[in-house]
Amino acid sequence: MNMSYPAPAPALAPASAPSNGMSFNDADFGSDALSDSSTASLVVRGALIFLLLALIGFNVFAYLDDITEWLSETFGAPFRAVARFLGYASADVAQTTVDVTALGTKSAVDVAAGAATSGIDVLQQTIGQRNDQRNDEGNDEGNDQRND
Repeated sequence: MNMSYPAPAPALAPASAPSNGMSFNDADFGSDALSDSSTASLVVRGALIFLLLALIGFNVFAYLDDITEWLSETFGAPFRAVARFLGYASADVAQTTVDVTALGTKSAVDVAAGAATSGIDVLQQTIGQRNDQRNDEGNDEGNDQRND
């Protein structure tokens, strides 16, 4: 049994780039013309989107203003009374806090001043005692030398 297989088909050569130096994508779409028109198109689209969002935002805030005004006219009186009460109460609390803080700060400063003063007094006494001891030692040595 003699079997013969058909010969393989010749391999296709890879496609070459266009001879003018442009790549396949550049040749199809014209990159220079595309970049100029796409930049202008993006700027115009961006400006239109910005204007549209600004107009919508302006209208939203105008409606919010109307709603807030209606709410304050309708429910304002009870809330004003509550806000007045809370304002007075918080003012009293703030005043008490300031008074207590001032008293505490004064006490802390007095304690620190007393500690510093007593520390200086102890230091002066210690220095004075050492000077007295040195004078006594010097006098004792002088007396010992005179006695000899």
